[in-house]
Amino acid sequence: MRASRFDRRLGLLALLAHPLPAGGQRAQHRQERESRCDERESGEQAVRLREAVDAGLRAVVGGTPFPEEAAEVINSWLARAAEHPPRLTVQDGLPTLRHTPRPADATTALTRIAVDAAELLGGEDRRRLKICTGNGCSARYYDKSPGCRRRWCSMSGCGNRAKAAQHRQRAGTS
Repeated sequence: MRASRFDRRLGLLALLAHPLPAGGQRAQHRQERESRCDERESGEQAVRLREAVDAGLRAVVGGTPFPEEAAEVINSWLARAAEHPPRLTVQDGLPTLRHTPRPADATTALTRIAVDAAELLGGEDRRRLKICTGNGCSARYYDKSPGCRRRWCSMSGCGNRAKAAQHRQRAGTS
């Protein structure tokens, strides 16, 4: 599996060697080191969540059974959502669903991502989740077209290349 740019950055953080400061700075250095470990752990959790969501999306798009392991990972994050529940507020006499403001930490952000993924993968709109059929592209997208028949992530990119190739093929066979 090829490492993403995000994965490589996390690996680089782990490789950075910081000399141990002298005297009273040891406690600060320990906190910084623990913070880097927390960042690395959050990054690993983010990658695991991303892979679970992607495995689920590929199953939904491909019409295959949803992977149990992906469901377990997403469910473990959904269990954390109770720590940051959305609130129903009344504004000008109308109810409005509000999620917690900006996520305070990586865990809260990943929890919100898991909730969004579960709503997409487990809802009726899952048929609108697609993987681009463009040559060499595997972008994931939400098909907003009325007939839900879009094939490419973008018409200006993959769609244009596919249509141009189709035109060249027809022109070459005439």
